[in-house]
Amino acid sequence: KLLTKKELSKLKYDRSDIAIDGVRLNRNFEVQHTLVHGTIGSGKSQLIMKFLDQIKERGDRIIIYDKGCSFLPHYFDEKKDRILNPFDKRCVQWDLWSDASQIEDFEFLSQALIPLGDSENPFWINSARSLLTDTANRMKNDDDRSINNLLKMLLTADLETIAQYLTGTESANLVDSKIEKTAITIKSVLATYLKSLRFLNGLETERFSIKEFIENDNNGSLFITSNAKYHTSIRSLISMWISIASNTLLSMEENRDRRIWFVLD
Repeated sequence: KLLTKKELSKLKYDRSDIAIDGVRLNRNFEVQHTLVHGTIGSGKSQLIMKFLDQIKERGDRIIIYDKGCSFLPHYFDEKKDRILNPFDKRCVQWDLWSDASQIEDFEFLSQALIPLGDSENPFWINSARSLLTDTANRMKNDDDRSINNLLKMLLTADLETIAQYLTGTESANLVDSKIEKTAITIKSVLATYLKSLRFLNGLETERFSIKEFIENDNNGSLFITSNAKYHTSIRSLISMWISIASNTLLSMEENRDRRIWFVLD
């Protein structure tokens, strides 16, 4: 319902301490979605910053998808905030195994990293997902596990080596040398989406977990950033990180007093 400011001021509701140009939010609406819509240059980012000023002052946790790094200079606190962007030297140490320990976790990450497009044959996508899931799950027990070794196994190793490594898994048949053409096609599909992982190579020294960051009781913010030059290269990574963060929040016990904000500009 569209109201004037004067009309709204007469309504009785549980007013939040967050106000936009003198108009206070309904406190109960803070845990619901808020859409800021407008054409280029209409002030969407400036309005979001009015939210952020008050959210940061309150000390709530925030996960910010910051395409273009427009919020980073204004709100990043190096003492308690974290950055996910392999092209930023401040990027935290993250890899697949930071947020995955069971086969279901790897299945979820594979689906987020390898989306199913409208024009693609589901067989190739599902096969690529399965191959990534089983390989990453098996590698979790390797002492020398790393993003680099995962990529070597999936993208450069011969079919016999991969099949032997995956012996006993559902994906072993997908790389059988008897169906070489099919296996090569699956690997080519996998390579299209996994190339973004190569930018994470070398970030495994101290593993950062998105799940733990959200579940722990702290007031830091997580910035998932990119810029025009590198955005296409890490787009699938961004999708996966946001999926992990949102799925973690949805998996937590319901609490209307909890304040974890997702800001997607």
